[in-house]
Amino acid sequence: MPKPLPAENELPLRIRGSRASEHQGRESKLWAVRAADAGGEERAATLKQGVKTEFADLALMKENQKFYEFLKQHPDFGKFVVETLYFKARETAGDEPHAYRLQKAIEGKRLDELTDEELYGDKKLMERLLEFIDASIAIFKEAQATGNHMPDLYGDKPASNYLFNPRFSSNVIISEKPDDKGRQIFFVDTSPNSQQVKGIGKEFQKKIGGKFQIAQLENWKKEIMRLL
Repeated sequence: MPKPLPAENELPLRIRGSRASEHQGRESKLWAVRAADAGGEERAATLKQGVKTEFADLALMKENQKFYEFLKQHPDFGKFVVETLYFKARETAGDEPHAYRLQKAIEGKRLDELTDEELYGDKKLMERLLEFIDASIAIFKEAQATGNHMPDLYGDKPASNYLFNPRFSSNVIISEKPDDKGRQIFFVDTSPNSQQVKGIGKEFQKKIGGKFQIAQLENWKKEIMRLL
């Protein structure tokens, strides 16, 4: 677990407090922070630092930003994407620069943490899940058609995610209650699928992976509709 951020730091944020997030990434550090906005109001947020310094390469950061915009501007999937701010900074004066992402804090649980009783005991939430699944299918199909990167619905522990079943994703958070825009489902991994970026299984992802994920989403949709 990372230590709290030092009080004297070079991050472009007015941080009032921080602690290590309960969930940490394979190649990132996460903090729950309290930071003041431009008006001085304190807000809760999640700060993610890419551990490897090469993640701060400007070309890679631009690629990440472009992918985020693809997700956020998608007519169906965009509403589920949590707002994300990208920046490059040093934690302290003697550190190497790292890539950071700042997202609003979401009070809730990841999909893989929810029991079926919790997830399927709320009819309104089930209807929102169906909307999320349809949006996910739409963006996967578009990514396949355009050659764009695909969103990572698997999460940070694919081996235990029941054969890449999106029902057990660690990249989707269900909030305790809808926000002021009526959103309760949030996709939080706004970087391209790491396998696609690194070229591991690139052809598989391009030709087979997307089709497999769409099939998994369609199966999940059938299960929810059966339970409704």
